[in-house]
Amino acid sequence: MSKRIFISYKRNTAADAAFVDALSKALRERGHHLFIDLSMRVGEDWVQRISDEIKAADFFVLVISEQSMQSQMVAEEARLAHASQRAHGRPHLLPVRLAYDGQLPYDLGAILNRLNYAFCSSESDTARITTELLAAIEHDAQLPAPGIAKTGLAAEIPLPSANPLLCLEAPEGTMAAESVFYLERDGDHIVADEQNHAGYTLTIQAARQMGKSSLLGRVMARARRTGVAVAFIDFQAFGHEELVDPKRLYHQFCVLIEDALGLECQVDQHWQGPLSETQKCRRFLERRILPQLNDQGLLLALDEADALLASPSRSDFFGMLRSWHNCRQTKPEWRRFCLATAISTEPAMLIESLTQSPFNVGTTVKLEDFTLADTLKLAQRHQMQLSPTDLQALQTLLCGHPYLSRKALYLLTKRRYSFADLLGEAASETGPFGDHLRALFSRLHLRPGLIDALRNALRSGEADNEARHRLIAGGIVKEIGGRLLARNPLYDNYFRRVTKP
Repeated sequence: MSKRIFISYKRNTAADAAFVDALSKALRERGHHLFIDLSMRVGEDWVQRISDEIKAADFFVLVISEQSMQSQMVAEEARLAHASQRAHGRPHLLPVRLAYDGQLPYDLGAILNRLNYAFCSSESDTARITTELLAAIEHDAQLPAPGIAKTGLAAEIPLPSANPLLCLEAPEGTMAAESVFYLERDGDHIVADEQNHAGYTLTIQAARQMGKSSLLGRVMARARRTGVAVAFIDFQAFGHEELVDPKRLYHQFCVLIEDALGLECQVDQHWQGPLSETQKCRRFLERRILPQLNDQGLLLALDEADALLASPSRSDFFGMLRSWHNCRQTKPEWRRFCLATAISTEPAMLIESLTQSPFNVGTTVKLEDFTLADTLKLAQRHQMQLSPTDLQALQTLLCGHPYLSRKALYLLTKRRYSFADLLGEAASETGPFGDHLRALFSRLHLRPGLIDALRNALRSGEADNEARHRLIAGGIVKEIGGRLLARNPLYDNYFRRVTKP
């Protein structure tokens, strides 16, 4: 029986393209229907087509290579496939590692680490891998267990060596706390001072790809150095089912706390009785978690907490966190409880009640874009000698966007672009930032009305309150003097073009 197959890979990469060509030929010869995004132009039709094809697919083949793990569009397609599989039972995910046994970004690791995968070490393995994939597709079977150890799948970032050029870090994902490419900003010093207290509440607020998760990682590293136990919870790992069902949300939250601390799962033993879900959570911490730590202290580090926007329980959940903050004043066992939360959204979108919000107590750090001096410092750490004119041109194009600044310097250091070509092709769909721009546009399309809201914002400087918050949180626009503007000239150029009616 013919199957529908979506193949996701990094375009314009020779080894990846050669493997996909060979696989595609074999699949078509067996009568299967393939979708591969080869040359579609970006626009609303393109985004909808990608989404529709993933939902319609029986199988989603993900080509994992060093290059594809730096692709935001590949990551976005994998997230769409995972969401569709959880909601509708398909597509089945079939990962193929292409001469790459390195680590995965932790968001992709949460999706892929439990799956078997095919490992292609060289071109000579292509026929064998094709046979394995055909068997899995035509018999609805899993891929055979790989022959390499799964230790390489841990979702961590490798530590840099003393010489950054010996281990030049790709700009994707959370940066290691010890990374020589990490630039400290004012927020780092504020956070360090706050961590001198026995108990504290921190909120790290910034748009996407501003370095929130990296700063949260440094908060955790500092806590561990002082002997504090750390429970890291990434809300990106919560599925739709957990977010919309209060019972599953709170139960899963407590299970993950136990797991993060390396404790045997005993949540169900503390989950009995006619208490509300928030009361059960508090009882669980007081009877199970805090006594285990004695006077060690606990840091609860919450990343991507904006995912709770999709939860009808978000006000109760964040109100619960506020009550835990208040417990420090009245309960000795809570004295060394620490809370650090990373968010993109304005707190008012997450919880309306000021008296119940955990975001108007403790210390809030708002991360800013890199200054010209920051960009110069980052260039020096990449051992890039940019002229003052070129440095200013880069700053003008990107306005100090942390991720894009790192991306630009990474590509220049790798000599994949000359400086003139990087600027000249910046807003191109196949240029240095094309993958990032396509992924942003795809995310916008998934939110009803946001494309129109962005189009209107770029034209008039205005948007309704919810769209305004979402566009700012997404890092696409900024507000200056009450008017909305594109975050930088790169975004202005690109989004005016692709949102044109």
